[in-house]
Formats: sequence, structure tokens, C-alpha cells
Amino acid sequence: QEDEFALMSLGIPSVYRGFFRPDRLVETAEWLAHEYWLEQSNQYELSKWIRFLELAQPDSGCRLLLKSPNHLFRLPLLVQCFPQSRFVLIVREATSCMESNRKMWRAMFQMYGLTDCNPEILDSFLLSACRAGTDVLNWARLHLDASNLVCVHLGELGKSPGQVLRRIGEFLDLPCLDAWLESSELRSKWRLSGREAKLPEHS
Repeated sequence: QEDEFALMSLGIPSVYRGFFRPDRLVETAEWLAHEYWLEQSNQYELSKWIRFLELAQPDSGCRLLLKSPNHLFRLPLLVQCFPQSRFVLIVREATSCMESNRKMWRAMFQMYGLTDCNPEILDSFLLSACRAGTDVLNWARLHLDASNLVCVHLGELGKSPGQVLRRIGEFLDLPCLDAWLESSELRSKWRLSGREAKLPEHS
């Protein structure tokens, strides 16, 4: 699962709290601003998160991969705390991104929500998220370069998955890159075919 759920369980502010109280979703919007996270850089909550990352780090010393859309809004803080980090940003067409988020949030409300949510409130929140994301991308354009950030369009990933995954793997300096790409190709064929397939052990 996304490490966002661990953060939320530790009491660290997360917009995913809105899953449980959709009627209070607007109150979480302040956590979309990257300025908020920079102001928290010396707070107790940050030390709890860093401790969680230390516990999640593999003994092998391999790079720790985090996957949470909400880390976009924490990007300046992540750069400040972990200057050697590398970031992979997958972008998509705005309309489909908005509709995908609507679908996800509505599904979470249905599964976890203790209250109902006004659709207008959800759309207002998602528009706030889009604006906050744009602010972070403008910040990244000024402060990051090709050594620590790579952007991939979702359409490009769908058309040429092998090429894109190789570019990402080389950017992240992944060990056993060829084996990883072979496994990814098999998984892609497996999903497209809709049939189960035996994957190699290293997958």
C-alpha cells in the first residue's frame, strides 16, 4: 500500500483523512500547500515519518521507493530532507486525471466514509489540488534538473512501456535492470491477456 496510510496512522497530516469524514474534506486542503510542509520541517511529525522510513529501509541498503501522490505536495520538503533523492513524475491529460481522481475519492468515501460528501465540495477540493500541484511543478522547474527529476507522460508509457521503463530504471540506477524489465514485460502481457501466468522468481 502507499506509505501515505502509514503516515496517516502515525498522526501526520494527510488529505486521506477525508476518506473517513468527507464532510470535512475542505479542512484538509491546507495540507496541499508545499509551504505548509516546509514550515513543518522541524516538527515532531517529521521525525516520526523519518523513523518510519528507517524501519522500512531494506537491510540490503537498496534504494527505498515511495509511492504516494500526496508526496507531490511535499516535494520541496523531501528535497530539503533527502537531497540525494530522485523523483519520477508521471503526468497525464488534465481532464482524465480529474475524472480518475473523482472516481478514486468516491470509491474511498463509499468504503470508509462516515458521512456523505457533496460532489461540489469534492470538485472544489480537487481543483485546489490541481492548483497546488501546479505551484509545486513551478517550484521544481526552478530548483530541480535532470539529475534528480524525470517526467513521463502516461500516454508515452502506454505506447512504449519498455523504452520508458528502461529510461526510468537507468535514471534510478536500479540493480538487475534487465531482469526487472523482463519481469515488467511479462506482467504487462499477463494483464493484457487477462490470464494468469507463472512469473520468474526475481519478479
